[in-house]
Amino acid sequence: MVNFAKASGFQIFSGSRDERDLRVTGTVANIEKAFNVTLAFTSDPNENRTFFSPDREPSVDLPFPRCGMSPGWTAT
Repeated sequence: MVNFAKASGFQIFSGSRDERDLRVTGTVANIEKAFNVTLAFTSDPNENRTFFSPDREPSVDLPFPRCGMSPGWTAT
């Protein structure tokens, strides 16, 4: 995952081998490219707020099987 994050242009700021997590920062462009999505501002119909939302289910191209990712995420 570290190699994937770095290759996708993310900067790693923390993580844990025990928890198997990796915390990264990056740009919208990094996210769109890494997860095969286009992000857009979306207005909440019930609340006075806007947020980023993807145009499709995120997917990732990994050279290894994925584990521990949220349901709905698929490897392509």
